[in-house]
Amino acid sequence: QMLSLQPEQTYFVQAEVTGRQGVVKHSPIMSFTTSAVGTGQPKVVYGKVIGLDGHPKADELVVLTATESQTLLAQTDHQGYWQLNLGNMKTVTGDPYIMEMRFIFLFEEKILFTDR
Repeated sequence: QMLSLQPEQTYFVQAEVTGRQGVVKHSPIMSFTTSAVGTGQPKVVYGKVIGLDGHPKADELVVLTATESQTLLAQTDHQGYWQLNLGNMKTVTGDPYIMEMRFIFLFEEKILFTDR
């Protein structure tokens, strides 16, 4: 649980889990930097996942990837809606990501929509 994060500060986190046998394992140490207060509007992309039967798909994983960026993930809600804040995108080295937008949406290995 993270409380009282300050703007424009770098924090380091590491997950720790204890297995059934009592063995403790640690994730790699990762860092993140909080944004400045009032840095503007978020850049949000959103959509709705609809199955081939025409019904919304709940609990589907939406994966956003871009060249040399860390992956962003979202999960659809019970009505099939999802959203991702592109302001959270980072390069593979953890720096803010500057993007050229081009989206391709995939569902069940079929392209449903592309901006080209």
